[in-house]
Amino acid sequence: MKEPIDQQELETIIPRRSRDEETPKAKLPYRIIAWVSVIALCFAAGYGATSLVLRYLDKRGVVTEEDVVSSGSDAARLLAESGSVGISNGSVQRVAIRLFVPEGDVFKVQTLEVVPGVFEDDAKRALEALFAQLRNRNALKEDVQVLHLFRSGETAYVDVNSPFVASLEAVSPEQRLLLVTGIVRTLSENFSPLSRVRFLINGRDPVEKTPIDFTVAWTLGAGS
Repeated sequence: MKEPIDQQELETIIPRRSRDEETPKAKLPYRIIAWVSVIALCFAAGYGATSLVLRYLDKRGVVTEEDVVSSGSDAARLLAESGSVGISNGSVQRVAIRLFVPEGDVFKVQTLEVVPGVFEDDAKRALEALFAQLRNRNALKEDVQVLHLFRSGETAYVDVNSPFVASLEAVSPEQRLLLVTGIVRTLSENFSPLSRVRFLINGRDPVEKTPIDFTVAWTLGAGS
């Protein structure tokens, strides 16, 4: 026959954990890492679930992306609706830029057709085309380049390399003025509101006043 165990005997049989023996908490940095890991897992799970739901809805035709195009006609329609580029007969409209090329003591106007884009990029492309015409006429050296072009208000800052200066030195003063006038006219008559051109040489603000005055902004005079 089993005898009952009184409370005092039970306390001697079942040990109790003292406060000093309790499991210590992890240090704060480890707890922070654990919290961040849990948050990252929750975020990843939510992102994955959302992606799966959107794919399912897309397959069912519930969700559509109106600005995503898959053909040339779609691109033309989207550009026409946005008004960013002219559209004619379902195709992107090109814009004609007039290049003022010095020829003798007059200017011969050449036309460059481009698809309108960023203002500064289009202006730089126009000057590059003008410089190509001038090189073909031996008015500029072959290694003359437009390095950069940017604007501030009505002023265009045209950064050219040092062979541009050498090219101006190699021609007569009258021819220099025609070259600079052709540059200013090409920019001012095609890219409003530009009306002045300031030249930089290799990215620096020049202090030279020969062969032309590089310290001032050039603009068209009356009757130019």
